[in-house]
Amino acid sequence: MRAGSAVRSRADTGVLLDVDAPMAGPLSRRLISESTAAASTLGPATPARHYRDIVTHHDVADEPREVLLTREGISGVSYLRDTRDGAPLADLLESNLDEAQIIDLVLDRLPGWQLAADPALGRALLERGAMTVRHAHTLAIDTNLAGTDWHEPTLPDGLNFVGVDPSTLDIMSLMPSQREAYPPGHPDHDPDIGLNIGLMVLIVGGEILGPLVPESALVMNGDEVVAGLLINQRHGRSPHGGPWVADVWRHPDHRGLGTLLLKRAIARLRDRGEPHLTLTVTEGNPARARYEALGFTLADEALRIRLPEATLSAGLDTARAFLLESMQVRAHQLVSLGDSMIGVRDDRYPFSYDNNAVLVLDDMPANEVVAAAEHHLADAGHRQVTILASVSAEWAQHLVDAGYSHQPMVVMTRRVTDLDAIETGAESPVAATDEPGVAEWVTTLWGIDLPGASTDQIRQLVDRRALLDIGSTVVRLAARDDSGHVVASCDLIARGGIAEVDAVSAHPDHRQRGLGRSLMRAACGEAHRLGVRVLVLTALRDDWPREWYARLGFDTVGEQHSFTRATPTH
Repeated sequence: MRAGSAVRSRADTGVLLDVDAPMAGPLSRRLISESTAAASTLGPATPARHYRDIVTHHDVADEPREVLLTREGISGVSYLRDTRDGAPLADLLESNLDEAQIIDLVLDRLPGWQLAADPALGRALLERGAMTVRHAHTLAIDTNLAGTDWHEPTLPDGLNFVGVDPSTLDIMSLMPSQREAYPPGHPDHDPDIGLNIGLMVLIVGGEILGPLVPESALVMNGDEVVAGLLINQRHGRSPHGGPWVADVWRHPDHRGLGTLLLKRAIARLRDRGEPHLTLTVTEGNPARARYEALGFTLADEALRIRLPEATLSAGLDTARAFLLESMQVRAHQLVSLGDSMIGVRDDRYPFSYDNNAVLVLDDMPANEVVAAAEHHLADAGHRQVTILASVSAEWAQHLVDAGYSHQPMVVMTRRVTDLDAIETGAESPVAATDEPGVAEWVTTLWGIDLPGASTDQIRQLVDRRALLDIGSTVVRLAARDDSGHVVASCDLIARGGIAEVDAVSAHPDHRQRGLGRSLMRAACGEAHRLGVRVLVLTALRDDWPREWYARLGFDTVGEQHSFTRATPTH
């Protein structure tokens, strides 16, 4: 008898909670306008829907969430990225959109992913070609229903209850009976015994659902474990928090022991003042009838589904949309400047041109772009215009005549293949690191590239890297010298099935040693691990890295243009 493999995924039931709660964080609507008419076109903000899993044991408010925007640039969905069964998983999904919009967005951006969904969203996605991975039911019991004889139920001769001490428990002693309890054909059978053991270690260690409670117990036949009940104290309020059955099982030769273990635990939880005990059970598991006979009732249900496969385009439209989305998600303030222009501002980083700029999305008269930059950046110490489209020589000359320097860029893309996972190589000098491990190196690099910059300017350029994590999964890759100092690095910034490779750099003293190629191979390998299908990057149109990226499999799909005026002219 099994409560269900709740710990296999934080998304195993995706319970819908707090439907009237306002959405906070990166999905709150931050697009404002300098005209009330433009702002009104966004429509009223709607309550966020939370596709929340039932086994998260800790506060996830501070965990980095990926954010996908709609084609109109409006906050679409956010989620936590995880991996299950070899596929990326969108867990703890939240959205302000209606169901139809959610479906269109996730099908477009998350092909082949697994997704936690409530029954309504899950069934709608099934109609669009998704497949069920797991349909789970959350059951809870009021501990006051415990019978008078439940506190110490009578076991068959030769068997006895023992408590579970995580510090001394031999995990392998649990596995023979636990594996026998879920043979092939059982809804919760796991063919991967290594994964099974690893999950059991995490359950007992309290690393998934929280610490084990004292009501956890085993049934012993001499030195042999023949049944077990593992209950964790899950973060949150009952019934979605509190005592939570991670696993209950018994050897097929010892019928009824799962029920006795549950009765004993329910009575003891009641005596300790715990109002509920909760578990999950997979659809089709016959144990559900026995749980309900004890008094468990349905609290929630949800689906974990696999979205249909589709080929993500590696073309210019996909790349541009992703790059624009990155700018919008990170922006501290977005300002509508018309149909095809957006202003971004961040007063925390006034020296960062990218964070205080005008973004031009389509063909616009050059004089209108200059006027928009003068207005939007009137109090800034610079003017920055980024054109996410091609421009003519005459158009570019208009801005040059207005005092701007012109930096033409190319947009390049590359598909991620299974070969990328193989070519990463165990001998690579590159490894993932955290931001503090890179910050000192980036400070050094900016000092080399901008010898006239002040300490405050460089600090802002380094500190703004914290924005990379907003709405994205970021893998920071670095190569170190023999003394442990970072000498080369790059960032992989992923959302959905697309990722950008950014800030590929090496110290001048360590160039021409193959570190750049090692960084790119590592980035491609990490992208494959994350389930990314398409890589995007930008490079100077007329500089050597463009050809170097081409040799690594990147194709030029379009242009992007940067116009900068460091000091306003009056």
